[in-house]
Amino acid sequence: MALLIALINIVGWVLIPLTVKGSPAHQIAGMGLGAFITAFITAFIIYLCTRPAFDAATWGVAFIAGMLWTNGTIHLLYAHRC
Repeated sequence: MALLIALINIVGWVLIPLTVKGSPAHQIAGMGLGAFITAFITAFIIYLCTRPAFDAATWGVAFIAGMLWTNGTIHLLYAHRC
């Protein structure tokens, strides 16, 4: 099951350059939206199957990791643009 979940993300990353056109801001928005949708669907399926316990620390770490990923993506896209 974990392998199938990982393959969903791989397919998403392969499709990003083919589907997202435009400025770096559009690319970041598209990657963020795609990651959010994939994570939401995956988390919902996992929650239905296993009923894991979520606490404030889990949400906090996930939120900070998302912020850092977005920040790194912004800097990476603008570094290649110059």
